[in-house]
Amino acid sequence: MEDIFNNPENMHDLNNVNVKAIVHLKGSGCNIWEVFQVLEGVRRDLFRATIFGYLLDVDRLQEGGLLFHKMFLYQIRPDAIVSPDGVKRLYFRVGDTKMVYGPEEFCLITGFNFGEYPKMIGKKVSEKNLINKKRCLLRERLFPDHTNNSVKISDIKSFIFNRPFLQVGDADAVRLCLIYILCEGFLGKEVDDRVPQDWFILAEDLDVWNRFPWGSYLWDFTYEDLEDTWNKINNYFSLSEHRQTLKYSVSGFTVPIKIWIYEMLPAVRAGGYASRKNREMPRMKRWSDNKKLKWVDVNKMFLMTKERQPVRKKMLPTDEEMTSSYYMSWQEYVYGERKSVPSPVRDNFRRQDESSSSMLSSGRSYGRSGRSGKPKLDEVLKRLHALEQHVFMNREQTKCTENVNYYDDYVIDGKQNTPVEPRTRNPSKHICTPYTELHTAPKQKRRPQKKVDTKLSSPVPPPKFTVVHDFSVLRLQPYVEGGEIVIQNYFFHSYEVQHRFLNLVLDRDFWSALFGHAHDGWLDASHITIWYRLLNERRFDSDRHTIMPPNFFVCHVLEEVYDWRAFMSGISRYPEHMVAWWDVDTVLMPIHSFPNHWLFGELRLSSMEIHLYDSLGREAYEKFKSDGTFTKFEARVAGYLDKINYWARRNIRRIPLNMQFILETNVPKKSSMLGDGGVFVCMFMEQLVSGQPIRELIDPRNAALEFRQRMAKIYWGSSLGPM
Repeated sequence: MEDIFNNPENMHDLNNVNVKAIVHLKGSGCNIWEVFQVLEGVRRDLFRATIFGYLLDVDRLQEGGLLFHKMFLYQIRPDAIVSPDGVKRLYFRVGDTKMVYGPEEFCLITGFNFGEYPKMIGKKVSEKNLINKKRCLLRERLFPDHTNNSVKISDIKSFIFNRPFLQVGDADAVRLCLIYILCEGFLGKEVDDRVPQDWFILAEDLDVWNRFPWGSYLWDFTYEDLEDTWNKINNYFSLSEHRQTLKYSVSGFTVPIKIWIYEMLPAVRAGGYASRKNREMPRMKRWSDNKKLKWVDVNKMFLMTKERQPVRKKMLPTDEEMTSSYYMSWQEYVYGERKSVPSPVRDNFRRQDESSSSMLSSGRSYGRSGRSGKPKLDEVLKRLHALEQHVFMNREQTKCTENVNYYDDYVIDGKQNTPVEPRTRNPSKHICTPYTELHTAPKQKRRPQKKVDTKLSSPVPPPKFTVVHDFSVLRLQPYVEGGEIVIQNYFFHSYEVQHRFLNLVLDRDFWSALFGHAHDGWLDASHITIWYRLLNERRFDSDRHTIMPPNFFVCHVLEEVYDWRAFMSGISRYPEHMVAWWDVDTVLMPIHSFPNHWLFGELRLSSMEIHLYDSLGREAYEKFKSDGTFTKFEARVAGYLDKINYWARRNIRRIPLNMQFILETNVPKKSSMLGDGGVFVCMFMEQLVSGQPIRELIDPRNAALEFRQRMAKIYWGSSLGPM
């Protein structure tokens, strides 16, 4: 794959090519908003309830043919690219950054469901099969003078924008608008094209229309023309003389790729060419055009991209998007239940703990094609090791000579590290100060704990986690070598970095909260999310745990409209390495308690006990118990276990859940003015993942401060690698 990406033959010579083109995007959606002007009152409410209804909240967008053309000048030749999972995608390279546009991005932008559909639907072959077999009742009511195959798009358009539209029933009016938006707005058909009777039959039942997998249908239809764009441009450049202006047209739904360009190029907003209004879902609702782009504007935008606004590598879904019904439908459609997703990162860390021969001998299934193969692990691992060692070596390292006293308690010493060999089975050989420095404080006599009315965590108390904070036994130590000087440079020079797990820039506010200089040291969901994804990335096949996102517990309690089956079934692609509940023994859950407290839960599936670890004592536990939070969570989890066939897959008899919520007592308690709840949650999570017990600390304040420093190093180092 890397050779294909780096081969100059797969790209145009972008240094010499900057040719303007006249591009007609047939399915640009510009005519959709004309229909909305005639929808009023009940009809508007009926349309809003359909699968296309959210378009009422989308600002009218310009066609954007010039921006589309400029982006496709950076496309990598499509016939040379084969995705390892068999999914059709388009690949681009702007500067040194490789970008991808595929069905996942299309799903996140449009919010349409994916799934199987009749491949001949809407085509002439389907028309021949349906003729004289099924009556088009909708067509007969609205166009009695036409036959099933004689209604043109121009007939529908004329009907909608003239008096007959006011005389039909509200439901039929909405049905006709849906067909028109589909044919001319999404598929990019010409007004003289005939409307397939399939769409009349489908629109007759609005429930069937809403359940139809428009995401997969529109993506398959659009991809064919998008893939051919490279050939249209290349054929023009292959001519010896260019006497005529480059012209071409593109069918299919092309609005999503424009939104994708907006998402991937920060220069769009920085230059004031478009605005992101909100963070709503799906992403088409977020953007609005500020001006109609000219060729000089497009060139200026990409010039900003090369000089000071680098493009993003990937459009990553948020936790809310990952649990949406449309994103889950995409994962099930592409990967299917329990199909493995290729991940060289996971293979990298598993190889360090397992023999290479055993791993190379196991084939993998990639995607819907059902093909199996062995990835070229040696080449992948070589690149990953090189990237892991040189993450910090390419950054400018400067000495910090001012304001040192203010950060003395929190900033890591600026000692320059040299790259070392990748981590092996014995992590202690990579230990470096200050993270593994042993404390010399004398032991203090522990006061006896008062007995409380809670159940013990285990019949045999595990060994104590003492004041000696040996992080070498934890899973993320060391994650990336070096990095101390980078944290100092951040504080004094305001360096920022976008983390590869989130569409989020780790800015001064992020780091100030982590170091206790802002927000009283309280961590937010972004800190917790990155941390648990790093732990998932380091998961070994022998581990018997899985970690859920930080909003998992809250969404169950609040009964939000999220679907967690993909996470509980282990088929969620983001975050990677999710494992099905029937393949693990424990489920780890970061839990947020309103307004700003974090605690940690451990669900032991064999006994259905949830052990709660809270650095603030009993307050959150009593609150959850009194307001019915535990009862709501138990009821929703029971329903999901039935949906994913948990009991049958585990080969055990279904029993009433009867969850027990147990508050652990021997837990480090908050002892500073900082909000250490989130820090302790990350500490607890990593300890359990690493096979270490959670016990009281003699000096929890010092442990929390030291852990904050360690988290800062890992956040920064893991933002760029390993990829």
